[in-house]
Amino acid sequence: SRIATMPRTHAIALRILALLSLALPTVCIPSKPLYYDDQIVDHLANEEDPDKWTHRYYTYPKHFGGPGHPIFVIMGGEGAIEPEFGIYYPFIADHLAKQFGAYVLQPEHRFYGSSQPLGDATPTSEQRVRLVNTEQAMMDYVRLLRHIQVDELGCSTDRTSPQYCSVITVGGSYPGYLSAMMRVVHADIVDMAYAASAPMKFYDQTVGVDDYYDHITDVAEKSSPGCADKVRTTLSAVAVEIQKAGDDGFPSVATKMGICKHTIPSYMNACRTFRDELMMIVGYTFANYNMGAYPPGPQTALSKACQIFKDDDAMP
Repeated sequence: SRIATMPRTHAIALRILALLSLALPTVCIPSKPLYYDDQIVDHLANEEDPDKWTHRYYTYPKHFGGPGHPIFVIMGGEGAIEPEFGIYYPFIADHLAKQFGAYVLQPEHRFYGSSQPLGDATPTSEQRVRLVNTEQAMMDYVRLLRHIQVDELGCSTDRTSPQYCSVITVGGSYPGYLSAMMRVVHADIVDMAYAASAPMKFYDQTVGVDDYYDHITDVAEKSSPGCADKVRTTLSAVAVEIQKAGDDGFPSVATKMGICKHTIPSYMNACRTFRDELMMIVGYTFANYNMGAYPPGPQTALSKACQIFKDDDAMP
């Protein structure tokens, strides 16, 4: 076939790009972004005059009944929240919020999208340890939430007041963990938390770091026997090509794979980093497809993803 005569790297790329094209249906409410200019870079420094940054967030006030009504906080997680997606959960925004007269707030997680505490600067190793963590992110959410409660909505923070606006956090996966921890760590602020598929045992280190992806591998294999081996073979071939190119040459491999050089983040300055990020993209893409793989069958995105890798005509 024509595909089979292509250079090896290009053929491998076809599989990965086809995998990413199997987008799951996403139901969101596009929204206009808002910006909070008084967010603190390092909440743990206890500085008198701390450095500030601009925090992007979204709101859905359509059903808000005024002070005395609740606030749903949809927790931002490990990804940018662009305006075309806006509010993630219409069930929260247009069902529960309508039922309870609630306000909906959705902040973006620090160091994702437009929410960059250090601006265009790349954090040092020390800054990553201190600033890129869940504790700082939760304190961002608390500070923004208090601003919205008091300054924007006129709610009381006294839980005995009829003007008090109770706070319910919501999230799934990593944001689910954040939601639960907001209730645990900031119980003086958060009244209730809903956490779906929250990796609690991962963060308390009672399960292995690879356990979840081992499970995804098992599910993919059951969905399409032979899938796991084909994916491993393809990714091993990709890793070899990237490693052979080295730190100076891996951008050319990326170009052959259809990845524009200008889209490669500055921190990917070594072939190993680029390789690891690419492997992770494939891994979490399969994980996303797993969430929509019910009822099982050949029409699921997970099964189709397996077929992409099992198509021998796509490899020379």
